[in-house]
Amino acid sequence: MAQPSVDPVHPYRGWVEHAADRLIPGRWRRYREQLLYLAVGGWNTLFGYLVFVVLYAVGHGAVSDVAMIVVSWVISIANAYLGYRYVVFRSHGRVISELPRFSLVYLVSMAVNLVVLPLAVRTLPVNPYVVQGAFTVCVVVASYAGHRYFSFRRRWQGIASPCDDELDRGRRNLLNFGHCFGHALETVTGFAVPHGQAVVAGMLLADEVAVGRGLLHAGTAAARRRDLYLPVLRVRPALDEADAQAVVEAMKFDKKRTGSGLALVMVGDGLRAVRVDDLGPGEALAALAALSGLLGP
Repeated sequence: MAQPSVDPVHPYRGWVEHAADRLIPGRWRRYREQLLYLAVGGWNTLFGYLVFVVLYAVGHGAVSDVAMIVVSWVISIANAYLGYRYVVFRSHGRVISELPRFSLVYLVSMAVNLVVLPLAVRTLPVNPYVVQGAFTVCVVVASYAGHRYFSFRRRWQGIASPCDDELDRGRRNLLNFGHCFGHALETVTGFAVPHGQAVVAGMLLADEVAVGRGLLHAGTAAARRRDLYLPVLRVRPALDEADAQAVVEAMKFDKKRTGSGLALVMVGDGLRAVRVDDLGPGEALAALAALSGLLGP
């Protein structure tokens, strides 16, 4: 088993993501992001209310109500940002760029609410509670779009945007290359293998399967291994037979899995991304058994 190694920037990120993913039932995993968005949003609403209650109990009479509302709002924004960044959207962007955009989405929704609610109450024959309820639903949908495409927007350099391929069936397969084996390696090693290192090892294993299926020339796989993977693979997982079996079991929880087989994204000759849902446990175990030889001394 690999020796523990901690990612100095996000030491618990892999654990958080995996724990969140396991909360989503298998057939609902294609909606993982949306479901986690609702869950984190619900938690943040409760959190913000509790913060205000505590501030009001401690500061009532000494601090103005407006000041307490502003402070609780700032704390709630920080809590929401952490939840959406690390649990929902899994962003690796710069906080200094994302946080202002994130806050702006909230400010816009608040400003619109201040305008829409009084206007709707005066002009529509509808109960204010109904108006606010309907507006809240609209805000949830609009805020999700705002955070996904504005707050945590990504720059896809030469790869199809999320809008073009939301189910990762086309060119966005490239973004999952290495992750099928990689996430499982993280889990089995207790995150002793950091995320980036696990993905590189996953690429190496995916190439091994691709060679076996005739999708990738053995010489190309060897060149990738020599020139791309091994120079950056500082943490090299050493798996015994039980560990390999555990990796295969962990792959069954992959959110990309849709059939009875295991999911795997490979990049074959000509950099053609191929996604399969019929990877057999035997194929996966064979690749894992070859891992120590592929890593070299």
